[in-house]
Amino acid sequence: MLRPAAATCNSLRLSLLVFLLSIGLSESDSQGQTAKSAPKAITVSAAASTTEVLEAAAVLFKAQSNISVDFDFGSSGALARKIEAGAPTDIFVTADEKWLTYLEEKKLIVPESRLMFARNILVCAVPAASATVPAGPRDLLGLELISIGDPEHVPAGKYAMEALKHFKIWDKMMDQGKLVLTQDVRAVLTNVETGVVEAGLVYRTDAMLSKKVKTAFEFPEESHTPVTYITGVLAASKSKAAAAAFVAFLKTARFHEILKKQGFQVP
Repeated sequence: MLRPAAATCNSLRLSLLVFLLSIGLSESDSQGQTAKSAPKAITVSAAASTTEVLEAAAVLFKAQSNISVDFDFGSSGALARKIEAGAPTDIFVTADEKWLTYLEEKKLIVPESRLMFARNILVCAVPAASATVPAGPRDLLGLELISIGDPEHVPAGKYAMEALKHFKIWDKMMDQGKLVLTQDVRAVLTNVETGVVEAGLVYRTDAMLSKKVKTAFEFPEESHTPVTYITGVLAASKSKAAAAAFVAFLKTARFHEILKKQGFQVP
């Protein structure tokens, strides 16, 4: 009489085990689907002058991909050094090809991910209310203070130095203490806006952002290295597919419209 009871008990245990396993598998599948549908996030370390255009791109990109984009903006050189030191990021965007090449040589960039996606123009900006408006580069010698980015790590500062050397006024401006160096191009813009300096050398897109400044003149292209924006995916990125998707978005017509609206040139 005990054997049927034992058999029944074993049968119940087996049924319960199958039931519990089915619940576990069902929950696991559900969690897996949730994880797949959950939005991913990537981080982009980008040149300060791309702030508005990349933030606008991130909004459109998330709407179509469900991937959010966080940013770390600064001077290209400073960001490259941070990445070299191990700062976690997925994409690097620089206003100077030199810094992407620098990271590539250290095997920190996926080589095939390199993309040049925009161009810009170097200009001289002055306070909007200024009555003293230099007509060209050599007129800068008549001003007291001019702000530029530090050429050591700020691309706009490097281009500014090249342009001033092209017109053979760099040494004289340095000797006379006319140059105020900053940590990035946006700090140059702030110096002009607040009247700390009489003029600042920035990108056309920076000058367009502020009603507190106006463009005095543009530097000719032959006076400096072309201003180009280059990007690449980090070799250490844990979200390479998502990062590559964002880089691919920078080649689309939708993004090109954003570039043009904000004063950038499409390559």
